[in-house]
Amino acid sequence: MTRKLGMFEITQRTLDGYFEMNSLLQQWNKVKHGGRKKMVEFLESPKTKEFIKEIEKQESPSRKVDQGDYQVVKIIKGRNSKNGRIPDRVFAHPYLFIDFAMWLNPAFKYHVIKYVYDGLMDYRDHAGDLYKGLSSVVSTLTNISYARVAKGLNYIVFGRHEKGIRNTGTVEQMQELNDVQKQLAFSIDMGLISSFPELMKTMIKIYHKKQKFNLF
Repeated sequence: MTRKLGMFEITQRTLDGYFEMNSLLQQWNKVKHGGRKKMVEFLESPKTKEFIKEIEKQESPSRKVDQGDYQVVKIIKGRNSKNGRIPDRVFAHPYLFIDFAMWLNPAFKYHVIKYVYDGLMDYRDHAGDLYKGLSSVVSTLTNISYARVAKGLNYIVFGRHEKGIRNTGTVEQMQELNDVQKQLAFSIDMGLISSFPELMKTMIKIYHKKQKFNLF
């Protein structure tokens, strides 16, 4: 999706919540005079590299940085076309995107933080709406426990359960929560899950499958 940030357009992927940095850099270089900024200058900065490592350490689902399966920066290489060169697309974790925007101009700080925060709020609001929808279809089953459903969802997404944990969720975690809730609601609607015990077994299966994946 694309939104306005002042006079610039910001692109964010709905797939993982990552922001596209190169398009912002190109827009910046077109309107700002006196010295163009280069992406390599930001990515190769010792401070940036150190920050990327910290994001990997804190945000990697498996908490194992050396596995190399968690990327803070995802680059889609450009190519030549009949209309000219298509530039690289550089997608970055929201935390790194904030750092990048501030590197371009410290005055971006307020606007970028508000932009990312508002986007996260959208994810959380959507998660709340989807939970209501899931609760509605769960109500068609018998001998249900909404508390167990909520607890199960928290374990799947966050790996633990505690009051208010969803208010601390990242964009990626809220998106995962949305996806799981949609899948479960669909399965109940389609008759693939026809009882509350089956729902619990399915949620436990999803949890164990995720934990197994994180071990590799």
